[in-house]
Amino acid sequence: MQAHQIIAAEIPADSSSLLGWFGEYEIYPMQVCSEDQIAELCVKVCQRGNPLLQGRPEQDLLLLGRAFYRKCMPLGMGQVALHKGVPVALNTCWDAAEGGVWQGSGLEMPASMEAHAEVGKACFAKLDPDDDSRLFFAAFGGVEPPHSGKLFGLMGMIGFHMAKASGFKKSLQYSVLEKSVLARTKDHKSLVPTKFLKHLGPVKFAEIAAENEETSAELHELDGIARVSVAHMSFCVSDFWIQAVAAACRATPEELKEASLPMATKQLDVLKRRTAPTSRL
Repeated sequence: MQAHQIIAAEIPADSSSLLGWFGEYEIYPMQVCSEDQIAELCVKVCQRGNPLLQGRPEQDLLLLGRAFYRKCMPLGMGQVALHKGVPVALNTCWDAAEGGVWQGSGLEMPASMEAHAEVGKACFAKLDPDDDSRLFFAAFGGVEPPHSGKLFGLMGMIGFHMAKASGFKKSLQYSVLEKSVLARTKDHKSLVPTKFLKHLGPVKFAEIAAENEETSAELHELDGIARVSVAHMSFCVSDFWIQAVAAACRATPEELKEASLPMATKQLDVLKRRTAPTSRL
């Protein structure tokens, strides 16, 4: 049995795994949900403004959701928000060394996902090959309407706190959404490029050399842009970063700061309990 299956089966949605309340929402490690639940939620949120996913067959989007779930399980640092017991928001993340969403998932990527995969590949190619820092990949997060967009910022910050505490040195993130959090924060005064934050983009769809001619033509027609950045983990949990994220998701810095760190600490404790070897005495 693979590691992600073991972790997923060992975390029930109960008081011992509840990270905390955020308003009317319960925040849990993603492992409390099944692969089916996360896949269905992913379908609801992943098409919102994303030109690479809009209009794709629902079965293909479900498969993408399953791939996201499987990629998250080994590291165990993703989150889900429940509203009256129903998943309404999620945050996915993993070690960037594990590659893109389909790599190692055990799932075959459908043809409709090729453009999405090519953009991801081009964004990863922007990384400095000589930088051997352990890299945390903030892959995908979303909130089902009409629920609070603050959940996006909260769960993203939980992931960053966990990554820093676990030894990751930097974080990679990219977005193809014109009105994404990353897009809205790129000009925030707290996120001007420094030695702690580097913008690697833009990655222009039309300039991506896809092997498949149909995919290449599709990327040219979409004519989109992916914005890529790498930041030091110490910066990702700083007040500067929190101010920008809070502004983007319409929260206050205090809301995100006061809730995210205790929840991150709790999730790390949950993971330690679930992965600790059982005594045979």
